[in-house]
Amino acid sequence: MLDKRVLTFIRIYECGSLTAAATSLRLSVSVVGNHLQHLENELGIKLILRTTRKLMPTSAGATFYQACKRLEKEASHALEELSKEAIEPSGRITISAPSGLLEQAVTPIISNLAEKHPKLKPAFITQDNSSKILQDDVDIAISVCELKDSDLKSFRIGSFRRILCVSPNYIKSRKHMDMNNIPLEVFRNWDHLAPTWKDPVFNYNMTHIETGDPLQFTIESTRFTNTTLSAHALILNNGGIAALPDYVVKDDLKTGKLVRLLPDYQLTKTPVYACHPYGNQIPARVRLCLVALTGLV
Repeated sequence: MLDKRVLTFIRIYECGSLTAAATSLRLSVSVVGNHLQHLENELGIKLILRTTRKLMPTSAGATFYQACKRLEKEASHALEELSKEAIEPSGRITISAPSGLLEQAVTPIISNLAEKHPKLKPAFITQDNSSKILQDDVDIAISVCELKDSDLKSFRIGSFRRILCVSPNYIKSRKHMDMNNIPLEVFRNWDHLAPTWKDPVFNYNMTHIETGDPLQFTIESTRFTNTTLSAHALILNNGGIAALPDYVVKDDLKTGKLVRLLPDYQLTKTPVYACHPYGNQIPARVRLCLVALTGLV
C-alpha cells in the first residue's frame, strides 16, 4: 500500500481542494493539510500552491502525481494478484525431502494436488542429509529430525518405522537355510549398511512387539550410502542387512524379495517434520501443500 501522505496528495490533486479531498478520505481538513505539509517537508519541494481561492499544482507536483498514480496502479494490481492466489493457489512450489520419502510419498501427493490446482507448479529436490535441511529457494523441507535451534517453522506431519531386513539370496550366501529363524548372533556378523554420516558402529534399540521387553545391540557397518534409495537397491541386490523405512520395503516384504530380521521386535517410530521459512505469513500455495502432506506416512 502507498504511504498515507502520498494517497492524500493524490486525492488533493484530483479533487482540487482540501475540503473535497478530506470528504473523499473521510478525514478532517486539518489532517489532510498536515499530511500534505509533512510530505512537502520530507521531499523538500512544493507540490501544491495554496491561495485563498484555489489550489494549483506546481510543475514538480504534476510530475510527482503521475509517478504516484503509476505506483498506485501497480500496488492495486499486486493486491489483486495476491487475492487471486488466496482463492486459487498458484506459482512454483519447491519441496525437498529424503529420497525414499520423496519418491514413495511426497511426489504422488503433490502431483495429485497439482492436478486439482493447475496453476500450481511443483518442483522436487532430493535431500537425504539433514545437516543442510533448507536449501535456497526451497518452500517446504521434509525432515526426519526436529529443528530445535532454527528460525524455521516446523511441525510433525507423520512417522514411520525402520525395519531391519535382508534379501533371501544373501541369507543363502551365508549358508543359513532357515529364512524365518535367523538369530542375532548369526546376522550381527553379516555386512551391515549405514548412512555415510553415521558412526560405523551402529546402535540398535528395539522392543518386543508384545511384551515391550528391550533389546539392545551393536553392529559394525561395512557398507555406506547417503540415500535411502541406494540403500534399498543395495540390499535388494544381496548387499547385506540394513534398517530401511517401512514405506520403502513393505511391498518387498510381502512378495518375499526381502526378509525381516527379528520379526518379534521393532524399532521406535521416526517422526517426520515439515519445515518452512515463512513464519506466520504462509503463502496460499505453501499452506495448501502443507495440509496435503499432513499424515504423509
